[in-house]
Amino acid sequence: MKPFLHWLAVAAISFGSLGFGYHTYLEANPFRVAVIVDSSHPMQPRWGKVLARLDDLDDRRYTAFSLFSEKKKVHGWRSTLRPGDLVPYAPRDFSKLSTMSEIDQAEEVIFLTNASEDDIDAYDDWTILRVD
Repeated sequence: MKPFLHWLAVAAISFGSLGFGYHTYLEANPFRVAVIVDSSHPMQPRWGKVLARLDDLDDRRYTAFSLFSEKKKVHGWRSTLRPGDLVPYAPRDFSKLSTMSEIDQAEEVIFLTNASEDDIDAYDDWTILRVD
C-alpha cells in the first residue's frame, strides 16, 4: 500500500504542476480570434441573435478577441467581446474587410452574417456563423 500512496502523491504533484504551468502559459499567450459582425441593414431582424452569438463566443477561455463590423473596428485585442454601440445600418459592403490588420494577426476569423453564399464565398477560409 505504501508504494501505491507514494506513486499517487508523485502523480498528483506532477499532474498539478503540469496543469498549472500550461494554464499560466495559455493566460500569457491567448489564442487570437478576430470576430467580424455583418452590421448591414439586412441584419436588423436578426440582431438579437447576433448579440447572443457574441455572448456565447465570449465564454471561450484563453482567448483574446478583436471585434469588427464590415464598416469599422469596434475594439482591439481583449478577453471579452464588447459590441458597444454597434448597430445594423446602411447597405451591405464587404470591400473593407481585407484592409483590417488584426485579421492577419488572428489565428481564427469568425464572421457572423446572414449574407448569401455568393456574397461570402471569398471568405471560405474563415469560420462563417450563419445568423438566420
